Amino acid sequence: MLRLISGLLLILLISIVTCEKDYDWKNPFDPNCKLSPDEWAPSDFKVEQISVTKAKLTWKQEITNIEGFKIEKKVDDSNWEIVATIKKNVREWIDENVIPDSSKIHYYRIYAYAGDNTSASLSKYFKPSFPAPSALSIVQLSVDILKLKWTDNSKEEEGFKIDRKIGTGEWEIEYGTVGENITTFTDSNAVPYEINHYRVYAYKGSINSNAIENSITPQFPGPSNLSISQLALDKIKIEWTDNSEGEDGFKIDRKIGNGSWEIGYGNVSANVTSFIDNNPVANVTNYYRVYAYKGNYKSSSIERSINPTLPAPEHLVAQQIAVTNVKLTWKDRSSEEEGFKIDRKIGNGNWEIEYGTVAENVTTFTDTNAVPYEINYYRVYAYKGNTNSNAIKANITPQFPEPSNLSISQLAVDKIKLVWTDNSEGEDGFKIDRKIGSGEWEIEYGTVGENITTFTDSNAVPHEINYYRVYAYKGNLSSSGIEDTIIPFQAPSELKIIQISDHEVKLSWKDNTDFEDGYRIDRKLSTGDWEVGYGNVGVNETEWIDESALLNENIYYRVYGYAGDYTTQKIEGEIQTTFPAPSNFDIIVISDTEIKLVWNHHPFENVIGYKVERKANDGEFEEYATTTDTFYIDTDVSFDNSYSYRVKAYTDNNVSDPGKEKKLVPYLATSLLWTGQHSSYINSIAFSPDGNLLASGSSDRTLKVWDSSNGNLLWTVQHSSIVYSVAFSPDGNLIASSSYDSIKVWNISNRNLLWAKEHTGGRCITFSPDGNLFASLINNTIKVWDSSNGNLLWTGWHFYTVHIVAFSPDGKLLASGSWDDGEVKVWNSNNGGLLWTEQHSGNVPSVAFSPDGNLLASGSSHKTVKVWDSSNGNLLWTGQHSAVVYSVAFSPDGNLLASGSSDNTVKVWDSSNGNLLWTGQHSGSVRSVAFSPDGNLLASGSYDRTVKVWDSSNGSLLWTGQHSGSVRSVAFSPDGNLLASGSYNSYDNTVKAWIIEYEWKVVDGE
Repeated sequence: MLRLISGLLLILLISIVTCEKDYDWKNPFDPNCKLSPDEWAPSDFKVEQISVTKAKLTWKQEITNIEGFKIEKKVDDSNWEIVATIKKNVREWIDENVIPDSSKIHYYRIYAYAGDNTSASLSKYFKPSFPAPSALSIVQLSVDILKLKWTDNSKEEEGFKIDRKIGTGEWEIEYGTVGENITTFTDSNAVPYEINHYRVYAYKGSINSNAIENSITPQFPGPSNLSISQLALDKIKIEWTDNSEGEDGFKIDRKIGNGSWEIGYGNVSANVTSFIDNNPVANVTNYYRVYAYKGNYKSSSIERSINPTLPAPEHLVAQQIAVTNVKLTWKDRSSEEEGFKIDRKIGNGNWEIEYGTVAENVTTFTDTNAVPYEINYYRVYAYKGNTNSNAIKANITPQFPEPSNLSISQLAVDKIKLVWTDNSEGEDGFKIDRKIGSGEWEIEYGTVGENITTFTDSNAVPHEINYYRVYAYKGNLSSSGIEDTIIPFQAPSELKIIQISDHEVKLSWKDNTDFEDGYRIDRKLSTGDWEVGYGNVGVNETEWIDESALLNENIYYRVYGYAGDYTTQKIEGEIQTTFPAPSNFDIIVISDTEIKLVWNHHPFENVIGYKVERKANDGEFEEYATTTDTFYIDTDVSFDNSYSYRVKAYTDNNVSDPGKEKKLVPYLATSLLWTGQHSSYINSIAFSPDGNLLASGSSDRTLKVWDSSNGNLLWTVQHSSIVYSVAFSPDGNLIASSSYDSIKVWNISNRNLLWAKEHTGGRCITFSPDGNLFASLINNTIKVWDSSNGNLLWTGWHFYTVHIVAFSPDGKLLASGSWDDGEVKVWNSNNGGLLWTEQHSGNVPSVAFSPDGNLLASGSSHKTVKVWDSSNGNLLWTGQHSAVVYSVAFSPDGNLLASGSSDNTVKVWDSSNGNLLWTGQHSGSVRSVAFSPDGNLLASGSYDRTVKVWDSSNGSLLWTGQHSGSVRSVAFSPDGNLLASGSYNSYDNTVKAWIIEYEWKVVDGE
């Protein structure tokens, strides 16, 4: 029996030991629980102030076999108090007893409990804040009314209080109060001309936020643009511009001459801007000053004066109508005169007062006793009773007009006829003086009567210079004379020397006499003597041909008439014999690939044909064709080159000079195809991959899709906020738009909304090159979506707002640039892994990958362009602007990088090393640059309201298109035949599509 009991005790002991070994002791309710307090404590404990007097506590709990949670709190150095006991399935609690005093620290600690057991606690603290309002602005609405406006930065305040102080006075505490969320206050008792100080602060109960202050000195604007006009001798009208709001009216003070001011001489009501003075004082200065008033306040004044007078006549003209007759005419400007008086003065003599008088409204007077060759002064003035107007003056020196147009002709060897024009009225006749050679003048050699204009000299002296002068006379007065000469037996004239072949020269001249026996021709070569009588022709013959002219020689000829032993004077000429090129060489454009060269038939009779020479671009001229025609058609031209042409004539022995070349140059002939209208700024434009559609996104909250060929509006999509960006998928099946409210992706074929995501702050969107991914920017995040269904694949973060995003050409990389921290980040586009981050010193508004994906360019507000190795972020080179760089773009071959900046320039760089190749100039900020698909053109859009197209190879400006507002975006169609531009200005709000085409231009060469 004892053995049995001992066995049972042993079995029981073994069982107890076995049970104790198998039990894990992890139940917090068990007093013997072997969990440490840290193992079942809450985690991730957070405290967040959610309003002025509330804080939100949140936590996590892994072990759920607990009874609940307890929260303790203390403020500053006070004792801990349990403020809440929470059920075990609750993970947040709100403390509604926060004291919004940043000097008091609120401490919290939380722990789990199970029965009498408690876990370890977690502690947090924070300093409550009562955010002050900000951005206090003050606007003057009228003379004594000011409007305050601020930004509410707090939640659940009871309202705002406004204190005021005038000048250096004391603050008026709680001068005004407004309720919760109200952010304006109007002070209807502002004090003009004093500094009105204001401070605004939020309050809740007896607790106030910090205050913000601002001040303003209300002005009482004075009137401006004071004008005074005389309506009559006894009526003056005063007008001005009202520049104030809320005035009681305007007061007018007056002062006559040097007298005192009559204060308040006139008074008009508010908004009245004119006053008539019916009692002005004539012939003395009347001064006026005008100012606005309100109660005892008055504005600054403006002054002006007028001297009421009888209006003087104007436009006095003195005209000689005969030798001693002068006619005066003027314009009558007064309506009250009794007449006009005329004074006269001759030379330095005295004035003859009232030399003449005419009646009211008469505006002419004729002086029949004018004095020739003296200055006759006249003054004319209106009069009424004893009052005279100011006088106007004119003067004239009457002349005795000389005859003119004297011509002399030979009637016979010794007979000469003189003819002239009579320019005077009232002369007695004309006198003729004569002189032979260097002899003395024969005074009054001939005389004719009044109005006779011919005289015949029957005793002319042949072979001598016969001088004649003719003048009019009246009594002892004579006009000036006119002179002319003649040599009887006149020499030939108008010698012309023309080369008619490569060995012949033709001379021709004008025969000026009827008395010669013939003409002789002398010749001299450049190095020889005159060959006298080298040629001879008979009477009245006027041509001769030298059949032995040497080519490329200076040859001199002289021709003269002869009669017996007498010869005329000789006329000479020279010629440089050459073989000139064909004349009037030109190019006629037939088509894009065909031109016609034309020229005149060469005047040389022995020309056999023509040689056409051509060179392409800067090459050398080569003989290109030979023809006997005066034209040649070239069918081998293309816009890839410019061409130069020249034509030579040739004979059996010689080839002509090449002459001036003509150049055939391609030029950009861009024209406006169509204009599309939005009702606000255009922020983004994009062509569909096939180029048939053009999309535009606008601040008018719409996405519009246009037929790119004619501008027909096909589709309008409405957003509830500004549309910042538009993009087509690479296959052209989808179109996306991003606005401040959402991202939307549409099926183009049926216009159905495929998917949409609500958000705020979306400024840029883009599809990956394969179209599978879609990237967007939302505030400081990058989000990459499945473009087919809108599933979010990954999110990348910047510290500040992200402004731009771009996929690499292979779609493996995604680059982003942020606005405030100046970071450029490159991500793995498939999983969102951050590959590298580099830094600018300012905002990054633009990034772009090179076509091979090896380079990444970024533009910055720090005035730089930076180019990075896209694989590792190594900085390869930096280009410098003098202001923000808003846009960067690589050429299709990747060799060039273009940048546009607010320093008003476009710069093009060698992308491999950063060498600056050329700079293009705008007169406003350049916000967008884009290369044409073939890379030959670069377009730029600027705030100077222009679109410019440049030759990308050398920076030549090819074309300028005009908007009436700033241009923010430009884009080429995929085939390069269209250029689109979008305006970012309230004056315009248009999308414009331009046709890009080339035409030939013919210009002169060297």
